[in-house]
Amino acid sequence: HWAGAPVTTPPQRLPHPAAVTLTALAAARAGDRRAAADLAAAADRWAPVARREQVRCLLAQATATTDPTEAVAVLGAAQRIAVDAGLVVLAGQARRALRAHGTPGAGPPAGRGDGPLTDRERQVLRLVAQGEPSRRIAGRLGVSVETVETHVRAGMRKLGARTRTAAAAMTLAAPR
Repeated sequence: HWAGAPVTTPPQRLPHPAAVTLTALAAARAGDRRAAADLAAAADRWAPVARREQVRCLLAQATATTDPTEAVAVLGAAQRIAVDAGLVVLAGQARRALRAHGTPGAGPPAGRGDGPLTDRERQVLRLVAQGEPSRRIAGRLGVSVETVETHVRAGMRKLGARTRTAAAAMTLAAPR
């Protein structure tokens, strides 16, 4: 588990968000009562850098906090960010943690159901509509081909489209 990983690199040699995160995680493991606030600050530092790390910090913060109400609020934020960013695994972790806290209606699994398209799914489907192959879309967006295909499949499922071309056409036809 990421939050339980040993700190082996001195924080001062790491990029700032990583240093703040590792310091906060070490404080949480040591039982520091301020660790939850430190982890919240670490999550904020990751926001412009990497949504994945921001969500991981929020999940760790929810674990470190002693206030169940705060934990639920933090987990809800983690789930929203993960779903919006298309981070299916992390969204699932947040959803399971919310359910463990007894929060009913923690939301559908990310990328499933009739929810609206995420910004990334819409972006990928618009590129598909322009005739771009998955490999070129992946390179353009800085993600893997598998991630592109995941966004296409999620968009198809949400739109009820049977083909990627149909999903792309529906995306172009829909008002933004």
